[in-house]
Amino acid sequence: MSRPPRPALVVAGLLVVTLLLLVPLMAGDENFPKHASGSAVTRLPAPGGQACGASWGPAVEIGRIPGQRKEVSGFVASARNPGVAWMVRDSGNPVVLYSFELPAGEHEIRSRAFPVRGASNGDWEDVAYTIGPDGRGHLWILDNINRHTAPKMLWEVLEPDPVHDREAAVVGRYRWAYPDVPDGNQDTETAFFLGGTLFVVSKTEPSRVYRFDRPLDASAVNHPTPVATVPAGVKMVLGSTSANERLLVLSATRGQTTWVYANRHDPPDIAGFFDEAPIFSRRMPRSQREAGDFFPYDGCDIVLLSERQNVWLLRNRR
Repeated sequence: MSRPPRPALVVAGLLVVTLLLLVPLMAGDENFPKHASGSAVTRLPAPGGQACGASWGPAVEIGRIPGQRKEVSGFVASARNPGVAWMVRDSGNPVVLYSFELPAGEHEIRSRAFPVRGASNGDWEDVAYTIGPDGRGHLWILDNINRHTAPKMLWEVLEPDPVHDREAAVVGRYRWAYPDVPDGNQDTETAFFLGGTLFVVSKTEPSRVYRFDRPLDASAVNHPTPVATVPAGVKMVLGSTSANERLLVLSATRGQTTWVYANRHDPPDIAGFFDEAPIFSRRMPRSQREAGDFFPYDGCDIVLLSERQNVWLLRNRR
């Protein structure tokens, strides 16, 4: 008959087990590195996704966004919900976030509307995506206000559950203005994240790239730093990075052209996109395309949306 364990041994055993359980929690999730950006520390999914080819096929119209969705001006793929992206519409439209749902293997595009509590739509022109310290997706809506005045606005919105939620909630509101123009204003329709840092691109000739180097301050007017000039085309209307941050797609309605830049720097930085010519460009069929991203989130294909609800696909040639 075995003897019962001594109390001291039981306590020691419990302490060892407790430490084993706590160490992984204290270390954090290595797949989601932390970056300082926005209202708090922001976490981006670890660079991943597929290794993409350097060429894309011809633009193919694959359908239309259902419902009343004209004047879509921003589109970003969700890292948390496969086969889902988020859309916004520009001035004169409701204060609503829209889903774009096209699961793998399906051909019918679905869309739902999520009113955004606590926001206003002066002129929503783009939407970017990060993962917050709470592990939830955060959407950053670029509000151009009325194009003619500054400061502009960034709305930080919690990503809703596309199946169960009925609305979205604002968790941050940030004013910003350009530092190098007299009134702080330039027309702006492009925003994206790279390495956890937010960038905006002016819709000017040429288009200039600006970086928010400090966490956004809700109590002040934030000023991004000019860091690059887009070498090809003018007046950019959309821009997004791939999941592994090695590719950047940009597009302009003037010339109806889409470009893809590759980044060979390690880790990728904004200069790495523009130290060489774009690896790909495509003259598109005439349409007012002002929104697009790599879709799905970890994929290589590019989805572009027109203001008339047409959906275009550039399929990557891997």
